[in-house]
Amino acid sequence: MVKLYLHGIIQLVTVVCVALTSAQAEPIKRYNYYKNLPTDGARRTGVTAAGSNLTLNGKPLRLISGAMHYFRIVPQYWRNRLALLKAAGCNAVETYVPWNLHEPSPGHFDFEGILDVRRYIEIAAELDLMVIFRPGPYICAEWEFGGMPSWLLADDNMKVRSSYAPYVEASDRFLQELIPRIANLQFSQSGGPIIMVQIENEYGGFDQDRRFMDTLRDSLKRFGVTEMLFTSDGPNDLAKGQASDVWLTVNEQTNMGDALDKLTAIQPNKPLMVMEYWSGWFDHWTEHHQTTSMEKFSSELTTILARGASVNFYMFHGGTNFAFMNGANMGLFNVSAGYQPTITSYDYDALVSEDGRVTQKWHKTRELLAQFGLLPEELQDPTQNAAPKSLGRMQVDGWLPLTTLNSFFPSFQLESPLWMEKLKYKPSGQSYGFIAYERILPESSGELLLGEMHDRALILVEGQQHALIDFAASLKKAHTIKLTNSVAGQKVTILVENMGRVNYGNSADSQRKGLMGQVTLNGKPLTGWTVRPMEFTSVDVAAIFNPTTAWDGLSPSTSVPACFRFTLNLDEEPTQDTFLGMEGWGRGVAFVNGFNLGRYWPTAGPTKTMYVPAPLLKKGRNTFILFELHTVDNVLQSVAQPNLGPVQPHQPATSMSPQPSSSPSSHHDYLFYNVLAAALMMLATITYQH
Repeated sequence: MVKLYLHGIIQLVTVVCVALTSAQAEPIKRYNYYKNLPTDGARRTGVTAAGSNLTLNGKPLRLISGAMHYFRIVPQYWRNRLALLKAAGCNAVETYVPWNLHEPSPGHFDFEGILDVRRYIEIAAELDLMVIFRPGPYICAEWEFGGMPSWLLADDNMKVRSSYAPYVEASDRFLQELIPRIANLQFSQSGGPIIMVQIENEYGGFDQDRRFMDTLRDSLKRFGVTEMLFTSDGPNDLAKGQASDVWLTVNEQTNMGDALDKLTAIQPNKPLMVMEYWSGWFDHWTEHHQTTSMEKFSSELTTILARGASVNFYMFHGGTNFAFMNGANMGLFNVSAGYQPTITSYDYDALVSEDGRVTQKWHKTRELLAQFGLLPEELQDPTQNAAPKSLGRMQVDGWLPLTTLNSFFPSFQLESPLWMEKLKYKPSGQSYGFIAYERILPESSGELLLGEMHDRALILVEGQQHALIDFAASLKKAHTIKLTNSVAGQKVTILVENMGRVNYGNSADSQRKGLMGQVTLNGKPLTGWTVRPMEFTSVDVAAIFNPTTAWDGLSPSTSVPACFRFTLNLDEEPTQDTFLGMEGWGRGVAFVNGFNLGRYWPTAGPTKTMYVPAPLLKKGRNTFILFELHTVDNVLQSVAQPNLGPVQPHQPATSMSPQPSSSPSSHHDYLFYNVLAAALMMLATITYQH
């Protein structure tokens, strides 16, 4: 009885809190409402953050935004996903910009196709959405090396995210190329949709160099940023991550009242914004699929909205870490966990699933916005995207053994193994994929001693797997392998996979990949290595997919590592997505029609499927290729449903920043007790009347 009574009071407190807030709220306004020039002929003004409210062009602004990254979504779906964001009640979209993809080699830039960030922003404007622009140059984002290009690490003295001159020069070159491309899409310049620009990202969780943050602030302005700048950090890192005279926002998922109190304490008399309200979480290989319960999501969002704060859902729609673009962590929440590579799917348990279907969180968000009086007056229901479909089973119709596959990649001689970033065969060195170190054994059997290795190595003798060094052992400085039954004159291959550079924390400068240093056999140095970067670049993949490539038929001699080919014939243009069911296979990389879908590893999990967007398929012949490391299955299955693996509710140590104090702030207490008093008065009135 007492529990029911207390539950009723809690529900009543919530109702009163919402009622008090919604009574003062107005439906949020979108881009077109703000962009018209003032009637008095004054200049258009951008966002300002003073007092309790943001303003844009002199009008009050409340931001309900969602994070969606253009580089994680095929371009054919940009408009659709942005329309889903608008239909949820949002008035803005937030996106990062990945430096590593836009400048894959020093001084060479790419803004085409899935990297056409300008077109993405233009579509947002066409849909009446504002844009929060986060150009880095470091972005975190569970993205390879936090979006920084790996060629920075060719410099032995590199200090990323610092005032180290070569880093500043490199990041300035990128920003000088990027900002002019989108400058006239800024609001105060020409009424464009970009209204705010972030400096760096969560710098308070890194080795702080305040001078660097001010330098980066000045660079953004110098290269053409005219909109309001801001920073975002965890609630305990706000002071450490700020730049001078720049608005602060907070990132968090739990205890949002405390997080907003800490933001208010360090930045009084300023509007509140949660720049990253984590709607779910990401997954690492070998772990369970991380989720956030509807109850938790709703409760914390209610707190944010009740405080009058603006919010950006991170993520609104996660998308996919295509190709080799997944990041990694180092002992996140658990120092003993060591290296933790992130998976290909970035579903994130978000408001919109990886394949574009709205989830219960999407519906709950609309419901809560309506309760707070924030839902735009003119709101259309979204057209629910067609469900993915099964396209059937495909049989292996060819394979390329490693000896044949080697011919598609360059090779050269080195005295001793080097990190892939240090290779000089092209200006960027090797950035991603695999690297093979080969040599003829001078004697039979014995003890092979390797130096430092990152991240996962197969030791092959005459193409047959002899040993495996898994990523859990990659932090060791040396690795001993017992060679048994090997014979002098046989070839040993050390095939190392870069599983993704760490994207968060203080280990960024040590993210070199491959094998480094002297290798010995029975204590004797082995010199004179053939090194083969197997990066699977677009050029490499195009050659493998070339119709003239001769594929072998399967036979008893079929072995791995190798490539396996499948053919899928479609009678009409595909309009529905599909997934590849990877159970039965080991670990590797999947391609469709030359596009790198990313890594699979069903035996480790959590995910056992791979997302295939319909625009990557075509009427007629479709070719799938797997580069498989361990296990051969003759069949590849197209399935209609994702299998993201066993679920584990995400329970962070409150924040990615250090554990905050559990003591409540006076402001939060004051709000709570006032609302509680109002609820009790209402309860007393109801009781008296009955």
